[in-house]
Amino acid sequence: MATKVAAAAKDAAANLKPNFRVGGTKVYLPDHLVRMLPPRRILSPQFATFQVPLRFNKLDLRDYLFHAYGVPVRAVRAWITPQRPRRRYGGDVNPSGDAADPDNAPYTKDIVRFGRGQWYRPQPIKRMMVELLEPFVYPAPPPATTTTTTTTAGSDGAGDGAGDEQPRKAWDYALHERLAAGQRLQDANQRRQAHEKKFRMRSEEDHVPAFRVALARQARELVRGERTWQPGMPTGSDLGGGGGGSGGSGDGAQTTDGQPKSGGQS
Repeated sequence: MATKVAAAAKDAAANLKPNFRVGGTKVYLPDHLVRMLPPRRILSPQFATFQVPLRFNKLDLRDYLFHAYGVPVRAVRAWITPQRPRRRYGGDVNPSGDAADPDNAPYTKDIVRFGRGQWYRPQPIKRMMVELLEPFVYPAPPPATTTTTTTTAGSDGAGDGAGDEQPRKAWDYALHERLAAGQRLQDANQRRQAHEKKFRMRSEEDHVPAFRVALARQARELVRGERTWQPGMPTGSDLGGGGGGSGGSGDGAQTTDGQPKSGGQS
């Protein structure tokens, strides 16, 4: 009899419907990244904290937890944490140290001294705290991989017979470490280039209009004496991109195609 009652209760729990109005907004992953954060020590297991996108609201998180994990919540609290202003070109790495060292500690005091560029404030971080119906104990992180295990398993942590010795293999910890190391190295290189002020400059033809190049060429010819200026001589705006001829002095003004200009003065 007890078995039948337990089975009935289990079926009723499986067919449980929400006691609130479900929203109609669809959430498509991975466009939305919802990250569960480790709880603080002062909080009880009845509360869980998440980092959500800025456009997320309380109803979105409540529906997401219920439909994705079957976790109903009692209440949701949301707050936004602003970030500190920073410069456009970094400045938070010690210039005297090795910028390519991932363990190089940041120096926020060097932002004003070595940072360059316009000041701006990054986007704030939005977090939400939910009150759970059932307590949830945040699991402890698995122990880190030892040097002996890493050498035995190989660089990717997938060696023959040593996979069971990798405590974090199920969480793709080796892949996470490679991506994090690459990101740290890329950020350090960008900050080092900002400190050294080495930027590739564009050539004159990339950003200077053609009529300005022709006008500069005409000015050089006038300075060298290869061309004699006369009233009515075409200016840089009339030259377009082809310049004002091969030079030489003449009695009358000429156009870009070498034909005498009507109404020119001698």
